Amino acid sequence: MEQEKFIGKYKILREIGKGGMAIVYKALESATQKTVALKVLLPSMIDASAVERFYREAQCMARLEHPNIIKVFDFGITKGNHYFAMEFIDGRTLKSIVKQSGPLAANEAMDIILQVGQALAYAHGKGMIHRDIKSGNIMVDKEGRAKVMDFGLVQIPEITRVTTEGSVVGTAEYMSPEQISDGEIDSRSDIYSLGITMYEILTGNPPFKADTYQAVLMKHKYELPPPMRGKAIPPELEMITFKALAKDVSQRYQHVQDMLDDIERFRGLQPKARPMTANLVKDDVKKTALSRSKKIFFILAPAFIIIALGLLFLPEVGKDFKFRLKPEKGLIEKTEESLKKLELADNYHSRGLEFYQGGLADMAIAEYRKAIALRADYPLYYQDLAAAYEAAGDLRRALEAWKDLLRYKPSPSQAEMARQNIERLR
Repeated sequence: MEQEKFIGKYKILREIGKGGMAIVYKALESATQKTVALKVLLPSMIDASAVERFYREAQCMARLEHPNIIKVFDFGITKGNHYFAMEFIDGRTLKSIVKQSGPLAANEAMDIILQVGQALAYAHGKGMIHRDIKSGNIMVDKEGRAKVMDFGLVQIPEITRVTTEGSVVGTAEYMSPEQISDGEIDSRSDIYSLGITMYEILTGNPPFKADTYQAVLMKHKYELPPPMRGKAIPPELEMITFKALAKDVSQRYQHVQDMLDDIERFRGLQPKARPMTANLVKDDVKKTALSRSKKIFFILAPAFIIIALGLLFLPEVGKDFKFRLKPEKGLIEKTEESLKKLELADNYHSRGLEFYQGGLADMAIAEYRKAIALRADYPLYYQDLAAAYEAAGDLRRALEAWKDLLRYKPSPSQAEMARQNIERLR
């Protein structure tokens, strides 16, 4: 019979995770029979720096009381084992969920990011910067509750920027440009990493991939993320994500709550009962046309009321004046024609998106230009046209498209994106 293994007062049940510095067990606290996750520093990693980082993580997490941050109950050393005990989450990391099931639906992604963002806002309010936000450090339980874990890099500058053979210690795919460049790090670095995580769970992969660690870091510093546009990703979420990913920290969200407010505003516009599907772009076209129809209805409502009242009193009016009401056919026909024109423009745009996603930039450009010919004042069309021109290698026309976008009342996020790209392409 295999002998039971204990680390101090904790009975080890099974291994549930292992990283470069520590191993995590599902364990049972002897006195209370409480199930915990027990994190134990690997013997091969025991040196002064690693031990300091390990206990700094435990101490910081023990001071944090938030429903979206994993709680630490106990820490110490027993028989050479450095450990801390934290709440056990019956779930999976966000990274494993995306890896096994693919990108999350937009509503699911927003819910997760809002929870993680609330945890970060709380930690930032306590003067703590996580410095290692990524999908692998977010646990999600079976009820969809997200919990941030692994505060091993919190407020430790000498760990955040350490070089080994010319590289930066950390998870390359999620590091902010200022972390890579020895820049001053504040809470906006966590916002960048949260933006990377949002990009990943919406598309299935982080935005920057390369063959080497150093090459990924250079992409963070110098390259814009590839467009996220897909049938299941609303353009508003792309705009929010790209603002979080601004290279210049002054152009990024300045507080994580600002990003959460934008997500909440967008989520408030979405139908609650209807799940988002892979056909969302086509659905968005229909919703856009419907939204425009509603606006036109409210504009014309007073005229309709007058017509209705006229019909109500028509018999009496006719007695004295022999009056005949003539419907304004021209106005109605003009309204219908305008709606059809807008819907056709959105259909051209949707086809352009499909061509772009399929790598057919020239065909995408042709469809986008058809959409612009029908509606020249819509900034989103110019944004996608610019991306298609750049994909086709025509940087001059891409630059002109970004300039055109600024002429037509873009949102603040769109304007910021346009200015960044204009500066880059000049």
